[in-house]
Parts: sequence; C-alpha cells; structure tokens
Amino acid sequence: MKRLKLFADNRLAFVASNNMPTANTTSLTTIANLYDVLTILFTNAYSDLREQKADLQRVRADDQTLDKYLRFAESYFLQLRKNFKALDEFFSAKNTEPVVKKYRGNHGGHVLFRPIGLEIMTRVIARFTKDMSLARAAKLAAELPDSLDEEPFRWLMWEPNKKIMLNGHKVTIREVLLYMVGKNAKNYTEATLLERYQRETGDDAAELPEKIR
Repeated sequence: MKRLKLFADNRLAFVASNNMPTANTTSLTTIANLYDVLTILFTNAYSDLREQKADLQRVRADDQTLDKYLRFAESYFLQLRKNFKALDEFFSAKNTEPVVKKYRGNHGGHVLFRPIGLEIMTRVIARFTKDMSLARAAKLAAELPDSLDEEPFRWLMWEPNKKIMLNGHKVTIREVLLYMVGKNAKNYTEATLLERYQRETGDDAAELPEKIR
C-alpha cells in the first residue's frame, strides 16, 4: 500500500490488527483497519474504480491505476477532514496526542477514532455514493451522530458502564444510521430494525433514533 500523506509520522499505528492498542495515543487507526477501510471504499463506493474484492486482490494493478486508487483514498480522507471537525483537528495537529486523548479514551469519544467506527461510517458513506457524489456523501454522514455516547452507538458499540468497545453489532449500527436518513436496505424495514435494536441493546422499550431526514 502506498503511503497516504495524511498519515505521515505517527498518525497510523503499524499494527496487523483492527484493535487499536490502548497505549496508543497518537494514531487515528491501525494499518490493518486502514487496509480494510480502503477495501470497502474501493469495492462499495460508486466510482470508475469500483471493483469486486476478489478482482481487486487477485492481480496487482499497474502503477497508473494504483495512483488513481491513491488519489481516491486521499480524496476520501480529505472529505472526512473537511466535514468532521475532530478529524480536521487531528490532521492539522503537529502533536496528535492531545487530540487523540480528547477523542479516544475511557470516556468514549468520537466514533471515527475507533477502527470499528471508521469501518462502519465508510460503509455508510459508500452506500450514500449510490445517490450522490463522495463530497455530498461525506457531508451527509457528518449530520449523523458521531459520539459514542449517542444512539445508535451507545450499548451497541460502546458499553458505558464497563467503558469497553463492542464489536458484534456492525450490521444493526450501519442500517440504523442509514435508516436515520431514509436509506436503509429494503430487507431492513423499520419494524425489523426496531426488533434488532431492542434485542441487541437489551432494552425492550428502546426506540430507534429519530430520523434526521
């Protein structure tokens, strides 16, 4: 993987896992997670570069095509930076540690500072590109909740009592976020999502988060 300029210095943890070490207070995510996020982007976002995952991994692309993928990846993170204040703080900082501690820790923090959150939001944005440009998709995503203490992340991604991350509810979180802007998949109706949401949060009285559009 060619190096993205935005992730220079210690902004990326060279860890072969999607789990960010708790001792890391300088990086946005891990290289393994970045690889997964870019794979999601290249195989799901609607663009001229869109490929099936198997095709993307089977044969190494030529240098010209690789440069196109690199520019696409850079444009994606630039759009995230433009629309999410927390990411602009991170990429603008000479010393990233205060920013990372602000947005990731036992207090919860920002969803994009967690590998699973970056993965889910990338899937959401990729789905948005079916109907709009990448720039508009990132702007729309920025209207969604982004704090781990907010629904639908609280109890599905973040356990506030134990102050731990949860990894078993990716599909429900993704579809609830899509539901909030009226873009949930047809097989995830409001009734289906509500049943999943109540079951997975362990709260039979829970209601789906309010739609924002």
